[in-house]
Amino acid sequence: MTLAAVRQSHEIVVQRLQDEVLGDLHDMRLEELKDHHSCTLGHWYDGIGGQLLGKEAAFKALAEPHRLFHQNTRELLAAHQAGDKDRSKQLLQQVLLSRDKVFQQLDALNATLQKNQ
Repeated sequence: MTLAAVRQSHEIVVQRLQDEVLGDLHDMRLEELKDHHSCTLGHWYDGIGGQLLGKEAAFKALAEPHRLFHQNTRELLAAHQAGDKDRSKQLLQQVLLSRDKVFQQLDALNATLQKNQ
């Protein structure tokens, strides 16, 4: 599992949610959205990632935005399914913000890995 693959899996979720909300689709189900422990990043974070990089500031700083990303994705889909367009737009912005924070920490961790090779 690479950090690039982890990043891509989260980007796919964001793209699907954007398509869902902006296209006014109703194809996704809440059960499809994993939590911050059961996604690819969560498995990495709770396992080998912690062993390799657990002492790094960027690793520690990743936990909260990652948790918020998953919380926001679930809230966004629920609001969209309930027909709350205003809340959906607000939550989509929060998803994008938390995604960017996750990616910022992943980039820092990737730089650390590259430096240590």
